Amino acid sequence: MEAIGNVVLNYKYYRGEDLYSEGVSEDLLLQYVTENKEAEYPHVIQNTRSWPVLYHLSSERENICSWLPIKKTDSVLEIGSGCGAVTGCLSRLAERVTCIELSRKRSTINAVRHKNLSNIEIMVGNFEDIEPELTVKYDYITLIGVLEYAGSYINSDDPYHDILRRVSRHLNKDGKLIIAIENRLGLKYFAGCKEDHTGLFFEGIEGYPETSGVRTFSRKELKQLLKECGYAARFYYPYPDYKLPHAVYSDVWLPGVGELNTNIRNFDADRVVTFDETKVFDSLIREGRFADFSNSFLVMATVDEIKSTDVLPVYAKFSGERASCYRIATIIEADGTGNNRAVYKQALSLEANAHIDRIFVNYTALSGLYDGTGFAPNVCKRAGDGGDYPVADNEDEERIGRVAFEFLEGITLEAYLDILEENGGYERMLLLMKQYEAMVSSISREPFYNSEGFRTVFGEDLEDGYMSPAVSDIDLIFTNVVFDKTKKENGEWTVLDYEWTFNFPVPSKFVIYRALFYYIETHKGSKYLRYIKKRGIDLYAEFKISEAEKEIFKRLEKHFQVYIIKGAPSLEVMHELMSVQTVDMKKVFDREFAFRNMHNPEIFFSSDRTFTADKRIYEFANVNEHDIEIDIHLKDNMTSVRFDPVEFRCVVVLKQIVLINGNGMEEPVASVLINGVEGPDRTILFDTRDPQIHIYDLPGGEKRLRLKYRVSVPDDEVFAVLKKMFDERYEASVRHNAFKDKVLKKLERNEKEAIPQGLRRVTGGVV
Repeated sequence: MEAIGNVVLNYKYYRGEDLYSEGVSEDLLLQYVTENKEAEYPHVIQNTRSWPVLYHLSSERENICSWLPIKKTDSVLEIGSGCGAVTGCLSRLAERVTCIELSRKRSTINAVRHKNLSNIEIMVGNFEDIEPELTVKYDYITLIGVLEYAGSYINSDDPYHDILRRVSRHLNKDGKLIIAIENRLGLKYFAGCKEDHTGLFFEGIEGYPETSGVRTFSRKELKQLLKECGYAARFYYPYPDYKLPHAVYSDVWLPGVGELNTNIRNFDADRVVTFDETKVFDSLIREGRFADFSNSFLVMATVDEIKSTDVLPVYAKFSGERASCYRIATIIEADGTGNNRAVYKQALSLEANAHIDRIFVNYTALSGLYDGTGFAPNVCKRAGDGGDYPVADNEDEERIGRVAFEFLEGITLEAYLDILEENGGYERMLLLMKQYEAMVSSISREPFYNSEGFRTVFGEDLEDGYMSPAVSDIDLIFTNVVFDKTKKENGEWTVLDYEWTFNFPVPSKFVIYRALFYYIETHKGSKYLRYIKKRGIDLYAEFKISEAEKEIFKRLEKHFQVYIIKGAPSLEVMHELMSVQTVDMKKVFDREFAFRNMHNPEIFFSSDRTFTADKRIYEFANVNEHDIEIDIHLKDNMTSVRFDPVEFRCVVVLKQIVLINGNGMEEPVASVLINGVEGPDRTILFDTRDPQIHIYDLPGGEKRLRLKYRVSVPDDEVFAVLKKMFDERYEASVRHNAFKDKVLKKLERNEKEAIPQGLRRVTGGVV
């Protein structure tokens, strides 16, 4: 036995050797947790840029179990506790936690990082050796990232069935087994991620042809495995996966179209991208197949049948990439049929309890502010008002801060705007936004003044002249306003979430700016935004937000986001910092096909400007690397030729286009048009997958059209630089070359010589 702080380590079953180890990574982890407090882990993660450090020390790991309905009277057995990624979370939720871990080094890391917690015991050794002597039963047993390795630590012909049957003997009546595991058929594996355990592409979806000792399961396989071992199970779907989830869905609460948009999360290994996972997830969601292709599963299993009337969590969303004092989860509970729903916000750290408590304070303040305005805050109750989570008598008590909200059966303002957009109700959309503006303005009855609180949160002072409410809910965005399904905008507008409410003045104009900003950001390319753009309407200007104010408000928003993060590591930023590569296979294939097809142009001919493809009319005169010389044989009726050098974005240097008559003499061509941008020295940039060169007004008779050109396909970064240069040159030439402008206008008036849409005349003197 050994004690590290308050944590007891039991070595009775330890065989004297760590059979599983990550070597130097674990030595460094032990050093980091010894030398740093938990509050300093984010800086360690950012500084090391190491996947093992991120994986073991990130607070995001706790999201997989922080939302579970574990009570302070419950006991937990954590099998395979590793370096303690979720042990601390289980300790905060439960009365006591017993860990079983094969590795002494990992157990030491776990004990050191949680040495101040008094309800943890770690049993070091193989579960197979320890299990027969477990004398107590548990309310919860966890196999988080453990079941897949059963073939390595259970000496059995059928290790996966065997471990599940053994575990069931140690569950209390109504006890729950929690399993977190990757889906063998997870969409990320089809999209180009390596199998998490083997590091091989497509290994799991191919059935592990190269691997033994570790395996994951499809939803159907896992469901059958649990059934054969005597369990009834509810499936949950952590997203993007169970390791670093920011949401958990269920069969009662599935994701909506567009929600699954953070898919590039390969912190541990290089990957390829074979398709857009968000779009494919959307297709699967529409087809009702998301559950089969979820990247991970979290299963809540019981020996007795789970009653459909049992109220359990059905959805959780984590606001975890924040400072510890603001880390919270939104949890929805319901029975198995989706009824009896309740909504909670819950602290994910002890420091966040104060933030949760302020939400109820916000509710009280906003109830008075909104009286008679058409707004109403969603009803909020403190934990302890009839719940299982009592309010602490003092701030030092280790508790789970929680507030409950009324579950609203309605439609958000944003969703209602989307419905209007789909039905072409653009004018009504603007009127509805104006109604929102008027209501926000109606609660802003006091002149804004700069305060210390405002400077702290938003970073700067503002000029006088703005109006503000007495209490400022800055998160009054369209997704946080809910209508009654029947009355819609004619009823009361319920404010769904008011987490970010301040007791100092904030200009209502900034609140309106945020609502517009987040609507525009999430609706780029939408029908409505395209509609108003065509009509020269600026949405900000419609609400009297000037360009100067947009820049000011943008700075305020940026400072606010920095304020709530306070140095917490962003997973998106960390992905960019990690030494892993993400290769877009579509781009790789495009470039490969482009290089293979550079000497394979498409030729179309016409006698009436209706083009017909014909590859038989040309022959190569000369090919030298990327320099190509091609002869096109013209017949009497061929008056126009369209020439497509490749089927990709490219740069073409057009060295020569000439006619060669029957005597072998060269003659200039009359008219050359392109759908690209002309640069210096007869260089043309084609920002299209269908570059075209049109040669018009060809004389009759048997002749040859000779083209000499060079084609290249730059990478994206080079192409972007070239495009900017070419566009600026073209715009300058149109703006300053009066003669060219007159010629183009004349051509537009002349129907016979009109330039087809999308084409430009080559003016570089190609001969």
